[in-house]
Amino acid sequence: MTPPPAHAAGFSTFYLFATALAVGCATPLLLLPVRELGRRFFILSTLISLVFFALAVMAAGLAISPLHASCAGLLCAYNATLPKQGGRLAGLLLLAAVLAGNVALVRDALTFLPATVAGRWAPWCLAASALGSSLLLGTSLVTMVLGHWYLVVRGLSFGILRRSTLALAAALVFRAATAAFALVAGRAWFAEQWDLLGPSGFGLSYGLFLGAQVLFGILAPAVLVPMVLACVRERANQSATGILYVVAAFVLIGEIIAKHLLVSSGLVV
Repeated sequence: MTPPPAHAAGFSTFYLFATALAVGCATPLLLLPVRELGRRFFILSTLISLVFFALAVMAAGLAISPLHASCAGLLCAYNATLPKQGGRLAGLLLLAAVLAGNVALVRDALTFLPATVAGRWAPWCLAASALGSSLLLGTSLVTMVLGHWYLVVRGLSFGILRRSTLALAAALVFRAATAAFALVAGRAWFAEQWDLLGPSGFGLSYGLFLGAQVLFGILAPAVLVPMVLACVRERANQSATGILYVVAAFVLIGEIIAKHLLVSSGLVV
């Protein structure tokens, strides 16, 4: 049985991925100190967000949600007003950008018609999956850049990297919870497909991609993040950064698969 159309708005896999990464890169900056890391780190991180917003605009045929546009505009204003030691105005601009971006992600997600989840749970699964995906993408990438930043700015406290890694761990737990929530809420659909297609048919059509998403996007990072924390405790920054590169790569693969499943088949995970 072919799933119903996954969405009505025509969002592509890359559009969803790019906007999730753009918003996600801005979110963990709220936890990091400008005074110690310096202005350049925050400008670099927000420029990554702006690049992915620009790519999302191109992927959407030069169109984008007004809320995403507001998020990008607020990030530009943040870059322009951010002093070397941080400031209240810049902090408020960053907070407003993060809020606008996350609301936009939820609104985009709610335009989908999921095949796996029906009824009152569908909006909750879509919103939780969108927020969890963005948070994990952003914290993995920002933490990886932060690890590399210790090679640029000498003498940084390892407490900052530890804080960011703990935020990454929390984002991973939240993403795993949203995936489990979506899979449990859609268990009736999966059981129906299993009976209809058989074990081999289900495995080749859905199981392979679902397994890859869980393996790369959740299980592999869950093994690696404690290793990063152990390296941070030993003040082995280069080892921690190397592992963070692998974590970021696995998360990117997992979330691209998740977006593809949602766009192509309406599978929420």
